[in-house]
Amino acid sequence: MTFERERAEKFGLGRIVSRTLKTIQGNLGPFYALALVSSALPVGLVQMLQLGSFANMQQGSPFGYVFSATALLGMLVGVVAKAFCNAFLIAGTLAALDGRPQAIDEQVRTGLAVVLPVIGIQILSGIAIGATTLLLVVPGLIVACMLCVAVPAEVSERAGVLAALVRSAALTKGHRWSIFGLLALYFVAIGVIGAIIGVVVGPIFFGGVGKSYINTDANPLAYVGVIVTAFVSAGFTMLSSVGLAALYAELRLVKEGPQTQALADVFA
Repeated sequence: MTFERERAEKFGLGRIVSRTLKTIQGNLGPFYALALVSSALPVGLVQMLQLGSFANMQQGSPFGYVFSATALLGMLVGVVAKAFCNAFLIAGTLAALDGRPQAIDEQVRTGLAVVLPVIGIQILSGIAIGATTLLLVVPGLIVACMLCVAVPAEVSERAGVLAALVRSAALTKGHRWSIFGLLALYFVAIGVIGAIIGVVVGPIFFGGVGKSYINTDANPLAYVGVIVTAFVSAGFTMLSSVGLAALYAELRLVKEGPQTQALADVFA
C-alpha cells in the first residue's frame, strides 16, 4: 500500500479506516506477533501473579497484599509494554503506508530507537489527560484528542518528547471533533466486542459472567483464561497502534501534502 502523492483536500475518516484495515490485512502475521509478544503476554504474566490475590486481600489474608505489589508491577509493565508495542507497530505501519514494508526485524530495530521517548510521551500524556479529566471530563477528552498522535510523530520525526506533544497538538488542530468521533467509535466497538467475549470467557474460565482474573481464585482454568484474554487483547492493541499511525498519516497528508522523502529518511 503506497501513501498518496497528492495533498488531500479534506480530513477523511474513511481513508483512515481503510488504511488501517488494509495495512493489518497485508501485515497480519508480523503485526499480531509483535503485539502479542511485546504487550499482551507480558501483561498477561503479571495478571497470572494477581490471580486470587484480590480475593485474599478482601478476606484479610496476608497473601492479599501481593495484589498491591503486583498492581504496581502491572502498571509499570503496562506502560513499558505499550511503548514497545506502539513503537514497533507504528514504525511498521508508517513504512507500509509509504510503500516500504519492513521485515519484522526492521520494525523492531526502528522501534527500539524511539522506545524511551515513547515511554516519556505516554507518561506525560497520561498525566495531562488524567489531570484535566479530574477537573472536568470534557477538557480531558480534548487533551486526549490533542495528544493522540504524539507517539507516531516521535516515531516518524524523532524530535523529542515535548516536541512530539506540541507537534500532535498542531496536527490535530481543526480536526479534533472528527478525531473524537473516530476514537469514540473505536472504544464503543471494542467495548461491545469485549462484553461479548466476557460473557463467553467469564463463565468458562473465571467462574461467572462479569468475573475476571482479579476476582477469581487461582486455578488451572483461570490461568488458561488469562492466556486466552491475552491473545484477544493483542488484536485490540494491534488495531489501536495501526489506527493511530494511519490517523497521523492522514493529518500530515491533509495539512502538509505528501511526505514520502521525510518518511524515507526515517526508515533509511
